Amino acid sequence: MRRYLAIAALAAGLLELATGALVAEEFSMIELAAPPAAARGQSVELAVTTGSLPPGARLALSTESGDILGAVAPYAPGARSTTATVPVPRSAIVDGRLRLRVEVLEPGAPPRPPRPGEVQRLELVPRNE
Repeated sequence: MRRYLAIAALAAGLLELATGALVAEEFSMIELAAPPAAARGQSVELAVTTGSLPPGARLALSTESGDILGAVAPYAPGARSTTATVPVPRSAIVDGRLRLRVEVLEPGAPPRPPRPGEVQRLELVPRNE
């Protein structure tokens, strides 16, 4: 009986490792160079232009460590693109670069990386204050 329990525990552990690997692939990692203004202490924001997204979907943006920066969703049903800006905290920029996680969140579906055309532009720009 103990042998079966040990085998079941081992199988559960392997399944957890496989699930963790799948979760790690549910986003794409993008590295962006900060503009020179960031080096002078000026705030920056992320300019995002999405392409067409599925109905009810939004583009989620977070740092490499998982801190949520924001999300962008089409503001008109069927819109071909949406442009928005998302503030970026100074702490998210390390060595003049922002490592950005990007995922598409759709109702009733697991998070996934963006498909070609769903993200048209990602750029760090100085923030107008």
